[in-house]
Amino acid sequence: MAQKPKRERDSQVAKAAILEAAKEIFAHNGFGAARVDAVAEAAGYNKSLIFQYFEDKLGLYRAVVHSCKEHMEDDLILIMLNNMQDRETIDTEQFREFLATVIREYFNYQISNPRSMRILAWEMAEGWNAYRAISLPEGPYCFRSKFKAVSSFLEKAREQGIVRPEIDPVLLVAHVLNMCVFHALSIPRYQINFPERDFSSPEALAQAREQIVMLVLHGVMASKETTHATELPLAGNNRAGTGTLHGGPGQHDCERGSAADPEGI
Repeated sequence: MAQKPKRERDSQVAKAAILEAAKEIFAHNGFGAARVDAVAEAAGYNKSLIFQYFEDKLGLYRAVVHSCKEHMEDDLILIMLNNMQDRETIDTEQFREFLATVIREYFNYQISNPRSMRILAWEMAEGWNAYRAISLPEGPYCFRSKFKAVSSFLEKAREQGIVRPEIDPVLLVAHVLNMCVFHALSIPRYQINFPERDFSSPEALAQAREQIVMLVLHGVMASKETTHATELPLAGNNRAGTGTLHGGPGQHDCERGSAADPEGI
């Protein structure tokens, strides 16, 4: 009986090591080109153990995507719910800050989690085929159900004239999040095209983030009086792209440690 807790701990350690190795392999190669042998070698465990825990490659990928997706979506929804106003009449300035906070936090999340970002990029490139094979959770605590509260809040803001009437709340969130994702994924390409600038520096990342905030607020808010964004941190005209920041309260630099390797490998 005394051996059971130890076996359980060993099992948990092995699963964690396999998932960690699988994240690296899938982020580097995508689902189609990833090999279970490579995961086993990187994790330091026998391939048969992977099949025992996860059944097959799709099962392993399902566990990886679930881990990344759950973390990302739970964090994002928590950010949204914590910044939503629990009142019938929405305050325009607080709504503006709500949008800005969501953009900043999601941008920072993508920069800080390059492997999750690359797995997402592979899914897009491969037509979401593996993602389609993964059954999405249902029920009151799933992401879709949680998002209904956020969607209702955005719809209420539109009905109250805070958001432009032609804006679709669901597409608004999708477009905002995609702006953050594609900028983060495009940093290596920008670096190739403009080698004289450093697009992964904390200053350059903060500038890009705040520019997205500015573009969204000016495009979404219905009242001209409330479309002003927090002052955009300018990188100036210096060739390194690392000018002085002039951001307002609530802004913070992305950590360079996670941004220095936007490829995630």
